[in-house]
Parts: sequence; structure tokens; C-alpha cells
Amino acid sequence: MLSKTEEALDQFKLGYNCAQSILTTYGKEYGLDRTTALRVTTGFGAGMGRMLDTCGLLTGAFMVIGMKHSMVTPDKKEEKEAAFALIQKLTSEFRKKHGSHLCRDLTNYPHLNSEDEIQRFGNDPLRAETCRSCLKTVASFLETNR
Repeated sequence: MLSKTEEALDQFKLGYNCAQSILTTYGKEYGLDRTTALRVTTGFGAGMGRMLDTCGLLTGAFMVIGMKHSMVTPDKKEEKEAAFALIQKLTSEFRKKHGSHLCRDLTNYPHLNSEDEIQRFGNDPLRAETCRSCLKTVASFLETNR
């Protein structure tokens, strides 16, 4: 049986984006089916729609944290506060370990404005290794802090 980290890494290796890899792995614990998880996270790859902004691993993890600490009624403010605290903790730890929470900084790609850049980004082994390292950080956090 695969660990959650190995499962998320396998999803990434199959070609799913960072957010998809995290939410498909952890979302099922909260009743989220795979297809819905893939649909919801499609636009979060390469730093939110290829804008190289917030890392998709983090956005996927934020969704997992939100599923655990759901404010589904206005009187559940303590759940929202718990989610915010965990999101801030994860982001802080991630920045300390990787230097940034932005995909452009993590991958050393300042933009993805052409098909050539998009293809290089997708095929870059150093970028993929960076993403795998970041994935391990996020998965480890989710395993110990949800």
C-alpha cells in the first residue's frame, strides 16, 4: 500500500498538476470523489492557471485543510479560524524551506507566455524535481497537521 506522499507523487508523475495531485490524494478522506477533485483543481496548475503565482501544491493543501475545518454555517467561525491558522503555518514553513510560495520563484520561470516556454516548463527535469521536493513538504505537513 502506498503512503499518501507516494500516492500524490504518483499522481504528479502521471501528469496531473500539483493541486490535482494533492486534492485527489487527500480529498477522498472527506468524501470528495476523484473526478470532482480533478475538475476543481484543473485551473490551479503552474501557479494558478500558468500565472506562476501561488504554488498549486499549497492551493491544493488549502482545499484539504478547508475540507477538514469547514465553516458550513455562519456560526462555525472557530473552524474558519482553525483553517486560517493551519494555512498560515503551512505557508510559513513552506517559505522557510523553499524560499518562496510562488511558482515563478520555485521553478525559476518568470513567465509562461509562449508555447515554447510552456513546453520547456513541462519537460524541465529540474523543475519537476523542485515540484517533487515541494510536494513532499506539503504532504508531510498534511500528514502531521490536519
